[in-house]
Amino acid sequence: MSPVLLIPTEEELVCPSLWGRQGPLSENLLLPPCHKILKATTFVSQDVGTVKRNCYNLCMNVSAIALKEWAVLTDAVGRGEQLLLLRKGGIADPGGGFQLKHREFFLYPTWEHQKAEFLRPEFRPRLKEAAPPETTVPLQVYAGVACQKEVKDLSGLARLQKYHLWSEEFVRQRKAYKPELPLQALVLRAYKLRKPVLHPVRPEYAGCKSWVELSEEVSFEGADPVMDNKRFLAALEEIVSRL
Repeated sequence: MSPVLLIPTEEELVCPSLWGRQGPLSENLLLPPCHKILKATTFVSQDVGTVKRNCYNLCMNVSAIALKEWAVLTDAVGRGEQLLLLRKGGIADPGGGFQLKHREFFLYPTWEHQKAEFLRPEFRPRLKEAAPPETTVPLQVYAGVACQKEVKDLSGLARLQKYHLWSEEFVRQRKAYKPELPLQALVLRAYKLRKPVLHPVRPEYAGCKSWVELSEEVSFEGADPVMDNKRFLAALEEIVSRL
């Protein structure tokens, strides 16, 4: 299966100025969030009103979309250490499998399933650095998907350890879990807010689901890229070639 690199969707018809792709590593990918090609976010078919609203929100530097991820990995994405996410889907996801519904989103940190044995030894002490929130959750990392690819051979991930924190045991378990579902790798172009936004924790955010629609829009104005353009392009090319 070939990697999916910035494939235009129906938002192109609504916000054509957001496109202008000249190749899979378009320079548009390297611009700040409010100007880059990834602004057209939704992969799945939606009504035109929803598409227009999503485009408008993103052009205004706000988003109400978040993807759940372990807190320790969310932090690593914000440090420029974790460029990859692996997805099969949560129990509460429609159809049981992961769907890349949005190309841009905040990372919503979670504490429920992260374990020391799922990380390589040098990263395990980080699990003690932060406690789970009670009433608010910190949103500080905003990301766009630069590439999506099914992982069929785990040897590629083993050669990409400098771009993730996972242990070999976790990768094997993730691949073996629900073998009928594809293991999807997402390569993230990440941006970090200078200060986290403390968003209220709400009951509807709970559960084993991938996506969260936030109760209010959160601004990503002024978010800085966690990795400079040259390094990111080199990393993206290496990851795509090895997966």
